[in-house]
Amino acid sequence: MKKLHLYCGHAFLREAGILSMMLLWVVLYSLLLYGRFRFEGVYYDVAYSSKFGDFCLILVISWAGHIMRQERFRPRYSMRSWHFHARWIIGSLLLGQLVRLAIQPKQWMDVWHASLIVPFFVYFIRCAVSVYWYCANTAQKIGGLILVLIWFIFVVYDIKTGRMIQRKYIQEHYPEWNLKNNSPLSKNSKGFLYAQIADRFVWWYTFRGLFYTIISSYFLRFT
Repeated sequence: MKKLHLYCGHAFLREAGILSMMLLWVVLYSLLLYGRFRFEGVYYDVAYSSKFGDFCLILVISWAGHIMRQERFRPRYSMRSWHFHARWIIGSLLLGQLVRLAIQPKQWMDVWHASLIVPFFVYFIRCAVSVYWYCANTAQKIGGLILVLIWFIFVVYDIKTGRMIQRKYIQEHYPEWNLKNNSPLSKNSKGFLYAQIADRFVWWYTFRGLFYTIISSYFLRFT
């Protein structure tokens, strides 16, 4: 793979590969789930746009990295400009703060989501858009659009069913979960905490992430 002078997000996408992007997302997402269980007493994520839709966005971003590793790839000026990346990094972080101010989250992990996960997706999706727009073939563009459309359908569904406001949805549909408000679990709950993480995260979320990685890697061979 020939050397190119790329910056920040574009350099990461080209060099990291789909597995590295998946692992980065697993870390961010697992910390979100761990924090919710640690401070709210329940290990939850009832929004389909988060549980399933976000993996579609991760695949869109990862496929952009695949396109950049192809021999026919020719970088555009924005991909080699640190000004472009500086603007979008700052803009993504500011957008995350605007989201935080708009929804005024009362839970610490909702603040985490708005302050870090939202900017993460905004910045890397913006990097991916320039790759798809200038460097992808028709099949790759259609595939990317289908994945974004799937994510958008999940978002609309969550809004219509109330799943987007997760705590309110849980309180209405699962009152037995007995959510707490930023109240850490007692030391006596450590065994239960570790059991929940092992059972739900290690065996389910990691397996799902690896499954999507294998499937997407297989289809990338034909693009």
